[in-house]
Amino acid sequence: MTETNEHKPETNTPESASTGTATPTEILSPAPSTTLKKWNRKIHIYLGMYMLLFLWVFSLSGLFMNNPMWFTGGQPDRVKQEAHVNMPESGTRLDKAWDIMRQLNLRGEVYFMREPAPGTFGFLCMRPNVRDFVTVQLDSGDTAINHVTPKNRSIAAIINQMHVFTGNLGERQRDWLPTKIWSFSMDALAIGLIVLVLSSLYMGWHSPHRIGVVISFVLGMAVFAYFMWVQAALA
Repeated sequence: MTETNEHKPETNTPESASTGTATPTEILSPAPSTTLKKWNRKIHIYLGMYMLLFLWVFSLSGLFMNNPMWFTGGQPDRVKQEAHVNMPESGTRLDKAWDIMRQLNLRGEVYFMREPAPGTFGFLCMRPNVRDFVTVQLDSGDTAINHVTPKNRSIAAIINQMHVFTGNLGERQRDWLPTKIWSFSMDALAIGLIVLVLSSLYMGWHSPHRIGVVISFVLGMAVFAYFMWVQAALA
């Protein structure tokens, strides 16, 4: 004759709660530190994916600029053209430059390099891989356009141009839509990188391998400080 034992369901008592088992309420409402870690990780991943191509472009262009022998270049192609325009009589010099560009069917960012020679009006129309130097004779409207383009139109040259092209070479306001969009994108990229670095610091601080994180951080800071010291010494 066997004896059976009836097992009654255990009720949640203060003693059972002290065993460390998470209750459903605790699972649904994680601790603030756990929530912060979760969101920090999500922000880090999503920002990294969003900025992936931007960072690749700037990394590759930095390599090309630091190693110019990796792609061939040479002197740029220069083509001189003659034209005639009706010189605007009113407006700012930027308004006059826009008017002349419309007459010459040019597009790009306007940049005034220096004071033009007496009796002339000049400016630079600039866009990636293209520079148009425009000089107008005020008395006749005769116009000389020096069209400058690089010999090399490879992917490396285009990426290099994207690295150095800002659309802001002295003028206070960008006046070409693509440069405005590019400028906004670079501002967003810079802010995203700041957030990405801060999230990396947070993740590194809470990493179980904190010694390796600290060593890599100190090494990076030391290299950066060295080059800053060299820059200050050469200034």
